[in-house]
Amino acid sequence: MKFRKFALKIGALAMLAFAAVSATSLTQAHAATTATVVSESSMTPATYVRASSSGATYNISTSGTTATFSSATHYLKNYPSTTWEATKKMTLKKTNGSEYLYYYVTNKSGTVSGGSGINI
Repeated sequence: MKFRKFALKIGALAMLAFAAVSATSLTQAHAATTATVVSESSMTPATYVRASSSGATYNISTSGTTATFSSATHYLKNYPSTTWEATKKMTLKKTNGSEYLYYYVTNKSGTVSGGSGINI
């Protein structure tokens, strides 16, 4: 249920980010932007499709409780019929005080991955 809401929000709000979440790697929207890692966890895999062609995937590098975002790695407009599977999630707090929930996603064939976020 949360993923369906997430997919709608990502399309409607044109939210950024699909990041590889691991001990040392994630992805987000703004180049050279940093944030604080609030929480990180695995989740039961959930499947969704994009609701809009807006948005992108990003790389996020983590070191301790600091996350640093890169520029976009993939644009959703290039993946019109892709089914995405989310397996991890991370809550990040940006320097403006806003918290964002990012999901680590991959396409079904495993060739494209990254993180996507929504403002919570």
